Amino acid sequence: MPETGGYDFDGDMLPIDLLVGLMAGLSVAHAREAGEGYGLVFLGLLLGVVTEWAALRFGGTHCHASSQHFPDVAPCSSANSVLYYLPWTYCCVTSARRLVGRDASLALPFVTAALFFGFCGVYEMQGPLMRWWLWPDVTTNVVKANCTLQQYGALAADADSMVVSPHAAEALLERQWACPVLAPFFDMVFGWGVAAACQLLSFPTSLPMQGAVALLAPALAMLWDPVRCLLRHPPPPAPVVLPCCRRVRL
Repeated sequence: MPETGGYDFDGDMLPIDLLVGLMAGLSVAHAREAGEGYGLVFLGLLLGVVTEWAALRFGGTHCHASSQHFPDVAPCSSANSVLYYLPWTYCCVTSARRLVGRDASLALPFVTAALFFGFCGVYEMQGPLMRWWLWPDVTTNVVKANCTLQQYGALAADADSMVVSPHAAEALLERQWACPVLAPFFDMVFGWGVAAACQLLSFPTSLPMQGAVALLAPALAMLWDPVRCLLRHPPPPAPVVLPCCRRVRL
């Protein structure tokens, strides 16, 4: 398996379509039976739409394979890729709230971050091997050639291919088994941002305020980008200065 990314799609999407659909259905059923309300259900869908739209058009971070069974939401955004955010958000935030016990607790975002990784880590690592999506090719920075996705900013200069931004390319550079080694870190900080945004806006249930959470959560997650930069570029060790020895005349 190449470590650069940039290989073609040929994976069977039926297993992931069925799995994501099942998880989403169980999340909705749990929200109804447990009396949790549908706030986190709708929030998960909004996060899927907003995050996928922005990540692909401004960052060019990845491209999902089209399902053979369901229409795409947009180029490079399969139905299962957007729907995945529903059970991901609902299960992790609901579990963290029950584990922590208080919505105002400072521990809530960090517990949510750990659960976001636990829920999505295997999916992140298996996706490239199963050919469910593409990461950018580290040699060309092309995610998918001959792609009709409309990108914005400097990425719009390449009208024939989907390309990755320099900032995202640096973050996704190191690979292990075709997966960026920092992908688990991205899952965790995204979960931290979702929980922190919910706390700041008091876990809203109205659709407009949930939209505000969906916009605020990725922005809060980006507060951890300096940590990511520090992990990739640790400062050089400080030089060791030995104390001067005074010469004693005998």
